Amino acid sequence: MLLLSADPQAATTSAVYEFSPKLAAAIRGQSPTPIYDPFNSGAGSVAPGGPMMGPTLEAPITSDPYQSFGMPSGQDPFMNGGDPAFGPGMYGQPTGPVFSGVNGPQPFRFGYIPKLEIGYIPQSPVDDFNSDVEMFELDSELRHNSPFTPGWVFSSAPQFDYRAWNFGGPLANTYRINLYRFGWDLEMLKVKSNGWTLGFDFNPSINTDTESNLTSNAWNFDARIAATYQVDPTLMVVLGVQYWDRVDDIIIPHAGVVYTPNDLWEFRLLFPKARISRFVGHFWGGHHWLYVSSEYNVESYQIDLTAQGAGPSNQVQYEDWRLALGLRSDHVSFDKFIEVAWDLNRDFEFQDTLPKFEAGNQVLIRGGIRF
Repeated sequence: MLLLSADPQAATTSAVYEFSPKLAAAIRGQSPTPIYDPFNSGAGSVAPGGPMMGPTLEAPITSDPYQSFGMPSGQDPFMNGGDPAFGPGMYGQPTGPVFSGVNGPQPFRFGYIPKLEIGYIPQSPVDDFNSDVEMFELDSELRHNSPFTPGWVFSSAPQFDYRAWNFGGPLANTYRINLYRFGWDLEMLKVKSNGWTLGFDFNPSINTDTESNLTSNAWNFDARIAATYQVDPTLMVVLGVQYWDRVDDIIIPHAGVVYTPNDLWEFRLLFPKARISRFVGHFWGGHHWLYVSSEYNVESYQIDLTAQGAGPSNQVQYEDWRLALGLRSDHVSFDKFIEVAWDLNRDFEFQDTLPKFEAGNQVLIRGGIRF
């Protein structure tokens, strides 16, 4: 009874050195505390270098994007930004797992990448015809990127595009013109070596209203060759040329510079498509960039204009310039964009008989998603 009622005395121990929390975590092979990972969300996500986590920790948004993300200064959020506007070409940004080799991380995401874009142009006047036209556009592709030979990547993308042109006034007898494009984009890309990349692109397509038998006017054969050179971590130069097979044979430069002075700004000063982006933060489950862009666009289709006295196998070329303000977002598993553009210098040109005419400047509303 006396022994059981006595107060126990703990055995004394001595230690030469007490582990610090960081050293103890290193011995366990774990991070000392959960790491906020802006590129993974939801239960069970894994932060790089950290343990299995529950729902992603939300960091307060501040004026400093690094603090907002909970990441160290110098980590570029652009390096994980998807880019539905520019696609996965030589100067595209990584959009998922980045595969690296002796040359370090390369801007390619392997596997299938589906994409869908939709645009709408309200009614606008057609010069010299006392008429108007309303336009709807849909673009889609299923791209697949894969290793080809050491140092090369092969990209293949079946494409389907649709256009609906609704005419009024004197042109109402051709009220709705439905146009279809069936294309296959083939691209061979040399991964970066000594600062250089090289790419070859060939994009044949059939473009038709499906109202008559196909002729050579339905085929477009587009090609591009371009190289990039990484001058320093912030500046890349693009040098190339491309050919568009339309009513007119069009040869234009594919060139410019890509300048990323910091983690907030990106300048893609390229032709025929340019964009300036400003990183605005992490919210609504994604990383967001506000941008302004410009694009030179030319399309052509075989079209049946028998009712207008121009024959069943005529070819029409539509050309315009697009100046846009938009917001694009990266949500890890998908990225998206929405923009409002001013569509100007809109020309319609024909292979035979009919004269060239113009449509008035109008707003273009466009959005897209890529997985």
